[in-house]
Amino acid sequence: MAVDLADAAQAAVVAALQAGVTDAAVFSVVPDKQGLPTVVVPSSIAEPIGGKHSRAERHEITVRTSVAGTSKRALLAIMHQVKEALDGQVLSFDGVLLSRPVLATSSEARDLDLPALIGEQVFSIIVQPA
Repeated sequence: MAVDLADAAQAAVVAALQAGVTDAAVFSVVPDKQGLPTVVVPSSIAEPIGGKHSRAERHEITVRTSVAGTSKRALLAIMHQVKEALDGQVLSFDGVLLSRPVLATSSEARDLDLPALIGEQVFSIIVQPA
């Protein structure tokens, strides 16, 4: 059975974050009434690479960190844990080969609906069937 490369990449990223982030709960979908801080892997953008017969894809995976209040220090500390858990690390998932993630972009902003801060980091990963 073929493995969905997007699902595999997201699952590998979530597993690495759950192992490496200690100051926030990590999810692919945040449960109702979940308090902050959280780290969520809500989306990825896939682009085929490598030519006509290649099944390799480049995935840009977004990791969103949210913390209550206005302490940028708390947000940046968790974002550092995210970077340490992913950037350049070996990821694995059955049935696929994953490159080491590379941090492509990072940004912070104030949540307009809550007294909270949000950080977004985008990691680039190449995924292909094993």
